Amino acid sequence: MLEIKMKAFCEVLEQLYQKVLSGATLENDSHDYVFYLNPALSDQDCSAASSLECLNTSAVPGQHQLLSIKVTTIPEAPVCVKRHSQMSSAREMMLFQLTVIKVMITRILSVETEIHAKEKYRDIIKILLQSTEIDSKLIYMLQNSDKLLSHMAAKCLALLLYFQLREKITLSNSWIAFCQKNLYGYSASDETIHCLWTLTVLMKEIFKDTCSEKTEILKQFLTPFDTALEVFYDSLFSQHFENCQNPSKIINSLVCFLELLELLITSRIYLKLHCRSQRILFLKPSCVLNVLTWPIQAFVKRKLIIFIKKCLLCKVGEDLCHGSVSAAISPDHHLDTDMLALANAVLQTVHLGLLKTLSIHRKPSCFGGDEVQPGCAHLCGPDHVILRAASLITMKSLEIKFQNGTSTNEMKVDLHRFMSELLTFLKPHLQPSLQIHNPCEWLSRVFIEQDDDMLEAAKASMGIYLKLIRMFQTFKEWFWLERFWLPPTIQWSDLEDHDGLVFVKPSHLYMTIPYAFLLLIIRHFFEKFVATPLAKTFGIQKAVKKITPNTTLENFFKHSTRQPSQTDIYGLAKKCNLTERQVERWFRSRRNQERPCRLKKFQEACWRFAFYLMITVAGIAFLYDKPWAYDLWEVWNGYPRQPLLPSQYWYYILEMSFYWSLLFSLGSDVKRKDFLANVIHHLAAISLMSFSWCANYIRSGTLVMIVHDVADIWLESAKMFSYAGWKQTCNTLFFIFSAIFFVSRLIIFPFWILYCTLILPLHYLEPFFSYIFLNLQLMILQVLHLYWGYFIVKMLKRCIFLKNIQDVRSDDEDEYEEEEEEEEEKEKKEKEATKGKDRDSLKNGLGADRHLIPNGQHGR
Repeated sequence: MLEIKMKAFCEVLEQLYQKVLSGATLENDSHDYVFYLNPALSDQDCSAASSLECLNTSAVPGQHQLLSIKVTTIPEAPVCVKRHSQMSSAREMMLFQLTVIKVMITRILSVETEIHAKEKYRDIIKILLQSTEIDSKLIYMLQNSDKLLSHMAAKCLALLLYFQLREKITLSNSWIAFCQKNLYGYSASDETIHCLWTLTVLMKEIFKDTCSEKTEILKQFLTPFDTALEVFYDSLFSQHFENCQNPSKIINSLVCFLELLELLITSRIYLKLHCRSQRILFLKPSCVLNVLTWPIQAFVKRKLIIFIKKCLLCKVGEDLCHGSVSAAISPDHHLDTDMLALANAVLQTVHLGLLKTLSIHRKPSCFGGDEVQPGCAHLCGPDHVILRAASLITMKSLEIKFQNGTSTNEMKVDLHRFMSELLTFLKPHLQPSLQIHNPCEWLSRVFIEQDDDMLEAAKASMGIYLKLIRMFQTFKEWFWLERFWLPPTIQWSDLEDHDGLVFVKPSHLYMTIPYAFLLLIIRHFFEKFVATPLAKTFGIQKAVKKITPNTTLENFFKHSTRQPSQTDIYGLAKKCNLTERQVERWFRSRRNQERPCRLKKFQEACWRFAFYLMITVAGIAFLYDKPWAYDLWEVWNGYPRQPLLPSQYWYYILEMSFYWSLLFSLGSDVKRKDFLANVIHHLAAISLMSFSWCANYIRSGTLVMIVHDVADIWLESAKMFSYAGWKQTCNTLFFIFSAIFFVSRLIIFPFWILYCTLILPLHYLEPFFSYIFLNLQLMILQVLHLYWGYFIVKMLKRCIFLKNIQDVRSDDEDEYEEEEEEEEEKEKKEKEATKGKDRDSLKNGLGADRHLIPNGQHGR
């Protein structure tokens, strides 16, 4: 009798399956079908008969009989017989029931199902949910040791839950409690894995559906688990893997959760919802990245690094969300912030040595067994999947960081640091080795096997390059803003060449650098073939005073200090068996050897004199017929549309080139006491001339230059005669220089030139930035004039009262020669005194041996 009932039960279930599979409309009452779809839970060793009895007793109210449903003959009757012969246990019957439920929900979600049939299916599932507690039964089945039954239960439960979400039915409390229990109280158990897997399947169903209410459905689904998922995230990734007793459970949980995490991030990118559980990775990225340092299987690390790559590329869930990312998502500032946090975490991990510890060695294939087949061991090489992923996440993280407002200097530092680490990581694994002459070779070598990754790597490289170019271009555009350089009504287009008129261009200044080096070459030959013979004519020779070689003192001079303290002198004297006076004299003479000689100073002054004479004559020849040299109002007539004259061009370019050459040669020229002042002077001169050129202050600029050049001729000539020893001629020339200096730089410059640049432009123009900046530089220059004037007054005082002029700006060697002469006189007097003491000692019977002990140490 039981066999007949079972056969009839199976036939009805089979017919129901066939009708649902084909999408046919069901004719009987919905409660009748619910009776056959309600699985009965029995013990694992329950027989088919007892299971059937359970079905009868646990049926829905109304106590339906097995044959209460009209069985319609269908063409597939032989199939029914075959299935009946296979259903020999309650397990298979429950699997079949779950299959029918799964197919029925799938037909409900399908757009191809006829509307009347869909309504019937929907009614059956609703009754099943309300009257049979099927969700609790399916949760119980999840924990079954039968893997197939557990899997089918999870799949069916996920579909039922999604049906509830679609129909706006409150989610099952028993299922919510089951999930929260496993997520809050993390344990490496099968129940946790089943919970994660069910959540994953449910989210996949949300993405696969074509309805327009995905965001609302997802919000309803995530709300009960938002906090629980974050707690589970913290618990899972804080595990001490090496101390776990059952690491396989943790690995299973990790793999399942990574799949769920990918779906959460997919929903974060494609669906405009900002639940905290969707942002866990971005809020706490280091937790996931730390897994790469765990002693776990390589395939887990491989899966993880690919997951990070997909997140950075916004390619998570590509198989679920059709279409390109750019077409599917719109700009999202919050998402950009999250991606920046992930990129910074990746770069920080790389900086801490991730690439150095990442193992990318691929195990040899063991196909057909557990042992490596003969001849296959040598085929094992680096895992190129990990090589590509590690390279791509480093490059993409750099691109994301650079796209979010990093400064240019920081970009250059980061690019050099991380690309160096990446190339160091790749080099041992690429055979043959990378060639230095082709810096982009590694791209093709690493990504040659994967076109998509190569395209992404090329895009990241191009993004970094364009960002650097854009930053430079942005700075360039900002630097050359018209409101900085020109009056408000003038544009750069107004200064373009036209009708045979040429206007100044900043690019003209590039020529000053090669001209500066040309002047250095001319200077070298001038000093060799003109200045040196002239110095010999004046009797100036290169005198080098030799000192007694001493290895100990020489090493101390080179490696310790050139100005030893009294304690150092005492120790060195004792070590070298010399007197302290001899050690002091040796160091003084050694320092004097490195100071410039009089010949070198004469050569420098001669070169400056020749250039200033030439440039002053050229300036006078250029300005004598120019109206603005006599009428200062003409300086601003027509400004800034004032064309450039050839004589202006060469006057400016040669003057600037000369100052560049002086700046370049400061390291080899005479070392001055006012070295810093000279550097500031040269830079101020170059800055002033460059700025006045770019802003087309050419007329006022030529006046400033001629006022300065006309006095420098007399200074350099006075210095030449001073080095030659012609004191009277030197004094005369210095008086002339002083007079011209005070008139040109302390009278004409402030009261005429500054008046011309500071006051007169206001009659033509409104104040603007370059006007302010020009006058600020001229005022700085005037402060330097006062500084030089102070020294000139000191020199005049010395010249008048001491009848001797000396350039107090220079370290004149005469001072040191006089010091040495004084030292020699002192030593002679000391020797005479010592001889007198020796004679007295002999008379007293002490003998002369008391002075054999160096450093003035006397025996007692």
